[in-house]
Amino acid sequence: SSGSVSLFSSADVPASVTTTDNVLYSLGTRFTTTAAGVITSVRFCKATNEPGVGHAAKIYDWTTGNLLSSVSF
Repeated sequence: SSGSVSLFSSADVPASVTTTDNVLYSLGTRFTTTAAGVITSVRFCKATNEPGVGHAAKIYDWTTGNLLSSVSF
C-alpha cells in the first residue's frame, strides 16, 4: 500500500502533560514495517511549563543498535 501511515491517530494525545521533576527521559517505540519507506515526521508532546530547549528524536536500527538519524528541536 502507498500513502502516509502513522502509529497514532490525530485523536491520540496524552491525558495530562505536566512535569516538575527536571529529569531527562529516553523513551521509545518499537515498530516493524512490511515495506520500504521513509520517516517524515515525529510527534512530540511536552508540558506547557517545560522549557523549549534540549529535545531530540533518534531513530535506531533495532537489530544492530546503530543510530540511523537524529534531530534536535
